[in-house]
Amino acid sequence: MYTYKIYNNIAEDGIEILAKNDLHIDEINPDSLLIRSQVLTDGDLNQSLKCIGRAGAGTNNVPVIDATNKGIVVFNTPGANANAVKELVVCGMLLSSGVLFREMLTLKHCLAKTMHCLTPLWSLKRRILKAMN
Repeated sequence: MYTYKIYNNIAEDGIEILAKNDLHIDEINPDSLLIRSQVLTDGDLNQSLKCIGRAGAGTNNVPVIDATNKGIVVFNTPGANANAVKELVVCGMLLSSGVLFREMLTLKHCLAKTMHCLTPLWSLKRRILKAMN
């Protein structure tokens, strides 16, 4: 049996999946940490810690060098929040440009021409273009 500690909110569905896989909460000496925006320090890296999983891209809030030196694996989930980002991008574009529904085709055409700047973000790019259909 492995244990985990959650620093930020996680969906109840995710907690159920962890429980079904024999993972249980341990607030004192967990085997893994699940974080999103929590900034970790070397003091958060206990002796039993085996891994740190970050929801989202990047690991700027994790002391990766300290963790690596202690044999702790650090990983992230890039693209996991692409759907939420897509919704914010499309909403922001609509609000800032004043585009109405009848003008969606023009917006889609303009967006398709400028999407090359999002080439490294394939998951996000695909979701934005799909939302524009």
